[in-house]
Amino acid sequence: MPLPATRTVTGTYLNPATGGAATGSIVLTPVPAVWTDSAGNTILAGGTTLTLAAGAFSQALVTTDAAGVEPATGRLWRIEERLTGLPYRTRHFALPLGPGTPIDIADIVAADPGAVGYTPVEGPAGPAGPTGATGPAGPQPPLGGQGAGDTVALRSTDVLLAAKDSDEQVTNSTALQDDDHLALPVAAGAVYALDAYLDVEADPAADITLGWSAPAGASLSWTETGISAGNTGNIGSLKQSRLDLATSSGVGIVAAGSAVRPAGVLRMSGTAGTLRLRWAQTVATGTATTLRAGSWVRLMRIS
Repeated sequence: MPLPATRTVTGTYLNPATGGAATGSIVLTPVPAVWTDSAGNTILAGGTTLTLAAGAFSQALVTTDAAGVEPATGRLWRIEERLTGLPYRTRHFALPLGPGTPIDIADIVAADPGAVGYTPVEGPAGPAGPTGATGPAGPQPPLGGQGAGDTVALRSTDVLLAAKDSDEQVTNSTALQDDDHLALPVAAGAVYALDAYLDVEADPAADITLGWSAPAGASLSWTETGISAGNTGNIGSLKQSRLDLATSSGVGIVAAGSAVRPAGVLRMSGTAGTLRLRWAQTVATGTATTLRAGSWVRLMRIS
């Protein structure tokens, strides 16, 4: 009856001093002692004893990865070397089918006679494993010098955006206060282009006054870009004064609400920190001035 897949194991034993052929026998036994060939409906039990001929042996053995043989994992072969005049030595090895060509015992067992283990033979490659989890992002590279062309490559950290996730109100106050959301970290020595979209609702008598705070030594050239105070419609005089960091400015807000679009250039000194929008009512009234959710401030690093 045919056996499952087999591979021939060979071995040669010589006297390391004289080169003469060793004598004795080799015992080959499966581990565990009984295997089941489910595909062939056969019980595989027992091993074989081989007498060395000119110090050599050759024997076909069922491979330890033969399909349809149980146990499906953990099968080994045990080799016991009973050489004349020497202590017996026992070692274990796996025997995958591999290319199916004969393989020498010296290539598949550990050289250390005290090691209860084996050196596996490389079998065919298994299927690719699942893709691992994405690793953490690496550090950002330093900003490179400007090239000769007229385009500029930006890093992910060169564009910063802060947006309001809820409405914020000021009532009966002309004192500038820090906005709860519209603040961005700024780097020492950097230069940023600034723009913003502010969605404002207010009593037309109150309007809104805008200003900024920034780290010590920073300078800001900016404009408010909103309608002039006192306008009753959003079509009217546009206010675009050139202002500095220390100067705040008021713009008009109509009853239906107005959009204000500040813009400017921020130049940082040697101190990093935070750029933050500040605002208040231009005229204190009991009706709240509201800076609505979705308003945003953006910085783009240009140097």
